[in-house]
Amino acid sequence: MESHARQRLGGFLLRHDKKYSGKSKWTPGHFRWLEAVRFESPIQQIVSQEYVDMVKQLQERVASVEEEMRKAVTGWSLGRVVEALMALRGVNLITAITVVIGAERAFQRQQSKARRYYKDG
Repeated sequence: MESHARQRLGGFLLRHDKKYSGKSKWTPGHFRWLEAVRFESPIQQIVSQEYVDMVKQLQERVASVEEEMRKAVTGWSLGRVVEALMALRGVNLITAITVVIGAERAFQRQQSKARRYYKDG
């Protein structure tokens, strides 16, 4: 959802020929620029501010969910595996948890198949 909101804001800015000249988007500097962008129409200004507010709210929600996930990982039996995966470059918390859950489910399916095979065999 956050990326969708960013995309909508970016599209709105491009349609109105507002281009950020800084190096990186979605940084504090970029948000300062977004707050300073002015439009001719008051309605465009309101829409712009609504988009900026939406991106900020979604960033806060994502941060809150990630914090809850971090807490849950602490007490999880596979928490150390998640932490080890996060040590790899480019692997964030959500990616690491997704990989571990996927691997755990695949392992459980294989165990279940093996039990059925040996039970029936």
